[in-house]
Amino acid sequence: MRQDVQSVIAVQSILDTALLWNVSDVHLYLENEVLKVSFRMRGTIHPFQSWLQEGSLMVRRIKALAKMDLTDLRIPQDGVFEWDDGIRKCSVRVSSIPTVSGESIVLRLFQSSYHPSSFENLGMSPKISESLKKILNKEDGLILIVGPTNSGKTTSLYTMTHYLSQLGRSVVSLEHPVEYRMNDLKQIEVRERSGMTFEMGITSLLRQDPDVLMIGEIRDPLTANMAIRAALSGRMVLSTTHARDEIGAIARLHELGISKSFISELLIAILIQKLVSIECRECKGSGCTICQYSGIERERKAIFQLSEINAMQRSLILDNEMWTELRRQWNNP
Repeated sequence: MRQDVQSVIAVQSILDTALLWNVSDVHLYLENEVLKVSFRMRGTIHPFQSWLQEGSLMVRRIKALAKMDLTDLRIPQDGVFEWDDGIRKCSVRVSSIPTVSGESIVLRLFQSSYHPSSFENLGMSPKISESLKKILNKEDGLILIVGPTNSGKTTSLYTMTHYLSQLGRSVVSLEHPVEYRMNDLKQIEVRERSGMTFEMGITSLLRQDPDVLMIGEIRDPLTANMAIRAALSGRMVLSTTHARDEIGAIARLHELGISKSFISELLIAILIQKLVSIECRECKGSGCTICQYSGIERERKAIFQLSEINAMQRSLILDNEMWTELRRQWNNP
């Protein structure tokens, strides 16, 4: 009983500290009852603490919060729960996977509410901001936000949906999970265990008379095909995917089963973004208590590049068989 209480306190300490330190991901690795915990901050993983005895109880506590199967340790599992330290709130997405010597669990932290921002406040230049607004004023087509993990794609996605709702457009979203709660957006969360599949969600949302459909991420052939289906029905579709540039995004769609003819016809813009570290304003990079002696700010700066797909690029997508050749011609028209 005493160990159970200690494990609850330990998990609370991990999550409260992660919220306080603005941690994006918590990595937990369980091996022979020893639990090693690391935090990803500013894009880099830092060791936090190790627990020598209560490791398995702490893992069970996290899985229980995420409503995951506590008995099946043979397969990967996913879950979600809400956390509140009394001041801050967040959604926690949990991913667990068995390894040859233990179990690996990663917690992704999302603040529970989104505070609407302008494109300029995200770090976009006035030129990119105005160009993006003109693209968003179109009636239909697919807009992709691409970049590495933890590059702020979701924040940009929600900023776009907020902008569109302010224009009087009917905006709906299908997410897995819902990362931010928004008042001006009809949000549906995919819950496979409850029967709310992605396909069911898309079919239902298209009957809700939306102008804009936001899909959290195009991650597999099903989500890719549903996004194309929605765009073909005359809606604006916004989504994200992992890629480093325009050609990577196009190749990703094709890899997921979308024909080049559909990509050429429906893709109207790609927003590429990444986050870069900023020198600590307090200590100028030498390290201090404010930056936890890292020399850099907790928040990183976003760098954006916007590509509106033009007629020549649509022809290049259709005509090139090799991605290397497409990239060469794309960058050297």
